[in-house]
Amino acid sequence: MRHLTLITLICLLPMASSAQSMPHTLTDGDIIYADQINENFEYLLETSKSASIDCRSSGVGINEAITQGYNHFKISGTCQENIDIDLSNYRNNKVLFFEGANENAVDKIQDNSSGDDNVINIDNGSISVFIINLTISGGNRGINVNGKTMLGVYESRIEGYKDIGIASWSNTVVDVKNIVVDGGNLGRLGIRIGGNSNGTIKDSTVENNTSDGIGVYSSSDLWIGKTILQNNGDNGIEAYNSGHIYLREGVRLINNNNNGVSINKNSSVSIENIEITSSGNDGVSINTNSSASIENIEINSSGNNGIRLYQGASARIDETLIKGGKTGIRVSNNSAVEIFGSKITGYSRIGIEVDRNSSAGIGNDWDQDSYTLSQRADYGNTLDGTALSGASVEEWQRGIQVSVSSTVKLHRNLIENNSGGGVRASENSVIELGGGNIIQDNMHTESDGEVDGTGIELRSGSTLEMWSYDQEREPNTITRNGEYAFRVEGSHLDLRG
Repeated sequence: MRHLTLITLICLLPMASSAQSMPHTLTDGDIIYADQINENFEYLLETSKSASIDCRSSGVGINEAITQGYNHFKISGTCQENIDIDLSNYRNNKVLFFEGANENAVDKIQDNSSGDDNVINIDNGSISVFIINLTISGGNRGINVNGKTMLGVYESRIEGYKDIGIASWSNTVVDVKNIVVDGGNLGRLGIRIGGNSNGTIKDSTVENNTSDGIGVYSSSDLWIGKTILQNNGDNGIEAYNSGHIYLREGVRLINNNNNGVSINKNSSVSIENIEITSSGNDGVSINTNSSASIENIEINSSGNNGIRLYQGASARIDETLIKGGKTGIRVSNNSAVEIFGSKITGYSRIGIEVDRNSSAGIGNDWDQDSYTLSQRADYGNTLDGTALSGASVEEWQRGIQVSVSSTVKLHRNLIENNSGGGVRASENSVIELGGGNIIQDNMHTESDGEVDGTGIELRSGSTLEMWSYDQEREPNTITRNGEYAFRVEGSHLDLRG
């Protein structure tokens, strides 16, 4: 997706001025190097028609300079004007630069419409627009672009908007680096990528919006690296209606009121090497036929679930740490998950819950010829019910619970220290117990001194299947689990080997 964005950017820039000969002419399929992009960008800056605009006295000047044919505006002070370019009537340059003259984005373009209009609005055509080292303040939307526009925003601040900080619609390309988008707890949405658009965000902060920090909609793609999404009233980031998100190293989602990441309605997410902390509901929510690939992430202190899948969702989860919350991973309503090499701990209720016609592969038995016990944590998972410091757990806490016609397959897992029991199946569900599982120390002591707990419990027409081949090759260990190793009521226990 990053390559797609850069290719589109490079293709747009030459189109901006046919009279210019840029250092590097690139076409679809070329390998693109950062120095080529930088050289082309610098060339356009050097050959632009520049105007220095000092708004410290008059407060205006940008719109007049646009009408005079300038395309590089070096701004000093605060310009109180709204810039609205209708490209169907615009016959001047196809590249525009808005740049602050002083460091740290102290120069501003500020709304002059009492919040009714967008501060910068580009519509009805194709153009490349760059915002550099500026504060865009106020307006209904800070920056609003539509219709095959390339937007680059660098070293800038977007603040004081009512609706959206940066909004893209219909076949746009958005490239963002080292900016702050701050809704001030009044703006609705920080950044919108929508309508078959593409975006890249790096080294930025999106915060204090009443709804989502970032929204990706309608067959759009967004790549994000080393960015903070925090203190937003709904989700840190949402993909909806075939939106696709790529979250990479250095992304942190902190204290978002609903979900850290929300993936909805035929959308997808690829997540690697990020942190999600203190989400009000779920760390990651995947639903309505959406999918996720999650690898090497950390989720802490979610209000409900670390990761939740429902309504036909699917996910692969690898090398992930989930701490705290009520449930580590919940899978429901015809959803499916595979979980490997992960650790779930400090949950107050259930480590992994699978219900309502759903399935989970928990651990795997790959590499049977070379596997050793020292590798267990790389293939299976650890579900440790030990309470986190200062927290408590329910007396009925369980490592794994499967219910309502659902199935789990267990390989090489360590399930321990759950107060109520290790694994429980109910309501016509199935446990396929592969080899190499350790289920131990799942119990608690009642007030009268009685020890209560169960290793594996089956109820209400459920089944446990353990094949002799698995048990002989990699024996399961079920020990020190309170009153029962196995407890079966109205169910079927099939142990072989």
